[in-house]
Amino acid sequence: MVQLAKPSWTAARATIGLIWQILYPFILVSFGFAFLLCAVFAGVAMLYEWFGLAALASGLVAVCLFIVGLGWAVREVTNALTPLEEETAYLKALTSQHSSKSHERTKLKIAK
Repeated sequence: MVQLAKPSWTAARATIGLIWQILYPFILVSFGFAFLLCAVFAGVAMLYEWFGLAALASGLVAVCLFIVGLGWAVREVTNALTPLEEETAYLKALTSQHSSKSHERTKLKIAK
């Protein structure tokens, strides 16, 4: 099994477990709050039409911001992989250069 070298800033496994134990309740509470807020908005929107339009507009803004965030995340992942691609290309060039030199040495030894 290949073991990858972890960066120095990588958190310990126990720390990551603790962070997720803290995050899960926050996620649950925020989901419940969003569900409650949507129910309140729906009730108020039935009484006032302009409130429904305002809720729809804020929802569209939220979706647009989410899509922008996804695009930013994809760009960051792509930028993070770029050094790996450059290193791979460098290693391929170095390997081909080394293998061509070793073939030349082999040919010279055979020719003698």
